[in-house]
Amino acid sequence: MKKIMITFISLGLLSFNQLAIAQTNSMEKRYQPKDEMRINTVSGNCIIKESKTNEIVIILDYTYPDECFDYSIEEKNGYIALKENFKGRRCKGDSNWTILIPKNTTIEYNTASGSVSIEGVNSRSNISTASGDIQIKNVDSDVLKARTASGDIWVENANAHFSMSTASGDITFNKCMGHIELSSASGTIKANGIDVTSSSKISTASGSINVLLASQLKSDLTLSSASGSVELNLNGYKPKGTYTFTAKANKGEIVSPWKFDSETQITKNNDLYNVKSFTLGDNLPVVNLKTASGKCSLTK
Repeated sequence: MKKIMITFISLGLLSFNQLAIAQTNSMEKRYQPKDEMRINTVSGNCIIKESKTNEIVIILDYTYPDECFDYSIEEKNGYIALKENFKGRRCKGDSNWTILIPKNTTIEYNTASGSVSIEGVNSRSNISTASGDIQIKNVDSDVLKARTASGDIWVENANAHFSMSTASGDITFNKCMGHIELSSASGTIKANGIDVTSSSKISTASGSINVLLASQLKSDLTLSSASGSVELNLNGYKPKGTYTFTAKANKGEIVSPWKFDSETQITKNNDLYNVKSFTLGDNLPVVNLKTASGKCSLTK
């Protein structure tokens, strides 16, 4: 009987400790509007949305023990600075931030391994992560910047001047409009239903690029990959301007449903490249599709 009672007590203590470890602590604070919101997290995830009131609302839910986790929120002249702080290296748990901001509040966001989601916010944003993913949806802004080392970038229904890059992650664009600058070292870039409003460039080193247009091209566009394939789908819109294709003569491939006006070869870094082009109507816009060892294709 004593052994059974001891077992029950042990199990009870274990269950209590597990509940204590999993306990969620919450915080909510409200501030008057500022020009800028500066966010620095270590591993916390963050959701940023537009405030329905003219306030900045900061909500935090976390399961880290208070002994090893802390945060600071400083209200300065013109901005609010939020920062996560850890004591020691063995701190188990998680933190989830929800931040509501008024329109036109600039966002400066930095994190190591946390992910960030921005939805319905019409503000300038500059986002940087090491391994966290970046998601942006329903945003109308003059500037959207995002950088990540190994995270993915996903953007949908946004209008902005885009400047986004990742080292080993993928980039996905759906129904976006504006000036578009996208780059990846080894990731894949997919842009579906995009409307290019000014000279834009999409490039990757070893990944592939797939672009589907939402309207007829009226601005210059360059798609470039070193060892991956490059595809531009006109989505039924008639090409207008000058289209130039470049690929290695012995490794690359060029495909186009329209006949070429010019076919030449050039030498770069001791490698021979095929260069083919055609012009329909005016010389502008200028469209360049480039690859070294991949497939370079234009589809109707």
